[in-house]
Amino acid sequence: MSEEKINEPKELEAKETPKKQPTKTIILGAIAAVCAILAVVFLVLWLRAKNNTLTDQNDDSSSVGNSDNRTDDETGEKKDEISVNADGYVVVNGVTTEILADKTDVITVDLDGYVVVNGVKTEYKVHIETVNENPLGLLFVLKDDNTYSVEIGQAKYQEKIEIPSTYNGKPVTEISNFSYYVNEDMSLSGYEKSNHYLKEIIIPEGITTISDDAFGGCVYLNNVILPDSLIYIGNRAFAYCCVNLFSVTLGKNLEIIGEDAFLECIKLKEIINNSSLNVVNESYIPNDYDIMFPDHVDIHTGESKLSVIGDYTFYSKNNKNYLVKYTGNDSEIILPEDYKGEKYEIERFVFINDFFAGNTSLKKVTISDGVTTIGSSAFYGCSSLTSIVIPDSVTSIDSDAFIGCHSLTDVYYTGSEEEWEKISDDFYFVSAKIHYNYTPEE
Repeated sequence: MSEEKINEPKELEAKETPKKQPTKTIILGAIAAVCAILAVVFLVLWLRAKNNTLTDQNDDSSSVGNSDNRTDDETGEKKDEISVNADGYVVVNGVTTEILADKTDVITVDLDGYVVVNGVKTEYKVHIETVNENPLGLLFVLKDDNTYSVEIGQAKYQEKIEIPSTYNGKPVTEISNFSYYVNEDMSLSGYEKSNHYLKEIIIPEGITTISDDAFGGCVYLNNVILPDSLIYIGNRAFAYCCVNLFSVTLGKNLEIIGEDAFLECIKLKEIINNSSLNVVNESYIPNDYDIMFPDHVDIHTGESKLSVIGDYTFYSKNNKNYLVKYTGNDSEIILPEDYKGEKYEIERFVFINDFFAGNTSLKKVTISDGVTTIGSSAFYGCSSLTSIVIPDSVTSIDSDAFIGCHSLTDVYYTGSEEEWEKISDDFYFVSAKIHYNYTPEE
């Protein structure tokens, strides 16, 4: 009995000793499990990478396709970005089309700009842009006659634009939107969206059409020479080019000038008419005419009558000389004594330098003895003007010559009070003191 008591612990000890062995097994099992998980993770990542590679290949085949696709190597053009969105519509260069397709379809754009799906040409035409031919980022659209129309595109901040006569080996024949808006009624509300940058446009031979509203609201656009190839000027094509447009030259083959083509071009001084159109002034209404301009616009042939001397632009008409523009920004100025040794008149809106806004830099102006007339709204909106010297050579001052000159406090007139009353309307000098018999300082 005592042996049983002695042997019992041994049996227990023998049974408990193996319990320490499973620790190694558990560790090995955990390692195996981690390896299995890692293997699964790597497998998933590999499958995803393979799937992305296949997708990229499909995308590449959609954007490149056959040899007719427009690529950098073959045509020098920018490669088109083509995809199919979640709704199944083809997207070309970020523009969603009405074409339905599958992601596995081969989608290209041919050299004429048409989208081709699985070799079948659709009716959808994309805008075509190039890298080398179009550094300014103009937008060219291929027309049905296999010629291009050009729009301002990404060149909307350029002051000078020269339109190419050809693009991608085809002629450019039409000028479309070079402004940013336009309202049908050309209301002033559209001014904020108009082009405040473009000053000079060079139009080549080969252009036949300037579309409706093409340059509408290009307020700083300067003098324009239209090519002999031009046939059509659209409605409101140059409307509200009101600050710097003094001269327009019409080409020989011009046939149509649209309604309000030069609406509110208040600074326009001359139309050089090389066409066969019957262009007339409003005061002269013949039985048959093609277009009518305000009386202040001189219609003639030959060379321009504009002349630029420093900051001043002059114009001659019917043996009279006119100051038509001041381009400086000085606070004090003395106007020229004469123009080519002759007297001159200060024309309307001479000191306007923005859209119906005057020169706000001017504070003091001395008008020289060579001036005979101060025209309508000549100093319109010169809100900083405080004093002006007017010589007795001036025989006429238009009633609204100084409208908007709210700061004008002193008018120095070299003639007598009696002479002053004959030439002026005191209504527009109500806030200013008139100094008679003034002697300018030498």
